Amino acid sequence: MIEASDLEFSVRNKSILKPTSLTLLGAGITAILGPNGAAKSTLLKCLSGAHQPTGGTVQFDQKNLSDYSAKALAQRRAVLSQSTEIAFPFKVHEVVIMGRNPHLVGRESEEDHRIVEQALQSVDALDLVDREFSTLSGGEKQRVQLARVFAQVWERPESFVLLDEPTSALDLRHQSQILGYVRQQVERFKMTVLCILHDINLAAMYADRIILMKNGAIQYQGSREEVLTTERLEEVFETRILHHRIENQSRFFLG
Repeated sequence: MIEASDLEFSVRNKSILKPTSLTLLGAGITAILGPNGAAKSTLLKCLSGAHQPTGGTVQFDQKNLSDYSAKALAQRRAVLSQSTEIAFPFKVHEVVIMGRNPHLVGRESEEDHRIVEQALQSVDALDLVDREFSTLSGGEKQRVQLARVFAQVWERPESFVLLDEPTSALDLRHQSQILGYVRQQVERFKMTVLCILHDINLAAMYADRIILMKNGAIQYQGSREEVLTTERLEEVFETRILHHRIENQSRFFLG
């Protein structure tokens, strides 16, 4: 369980994230949606431990985030940030095995290499294992980085995965593909996933719960059926939105 109570973040006395409370309980995908400047990434960074909140608390399984050692936290929680470029000429398997660092005792074991292979297989990227990361396409790089995140919490039920815009800069097919891989791992390992998205339709297809943010605060949160209404979306995004059902799936379009 992830629980935030009255979470705040300010920079030079300017409030970026206003007092925010939320609870993520059980396996599933929660998508954060909202316009630019809504503090979506700030919220995720406060929850991950990348930002030190200026107010409030964050708990993982009823234990304060600050009470975890860096290693213990990394064994339970994996993060995929927006910026994942790698400057050094690493091979793909070297990138993915970085996810095993919190679990290593000395050198990598056969078990660690088995997990790397399975993580790459889970994102349909095993054929890239010996490629140099810098030579990959954008979609391939994102799959490899997702494999690294999966490897970090592989076979650890009830772990937490935080994804900051994992589908940005990808075409429509690769966006859906990435979230499909996430959904498979949620079902397999009962993970709790918090994911920032920009595409309402992707959220409607893959998320179990939705958080709508605006002006540094959560406006609505709940199941996708409760939150993804035209009225609420128009209020948050300040634009006209049309809602249709196509083959029993909700689809949203700018009006």
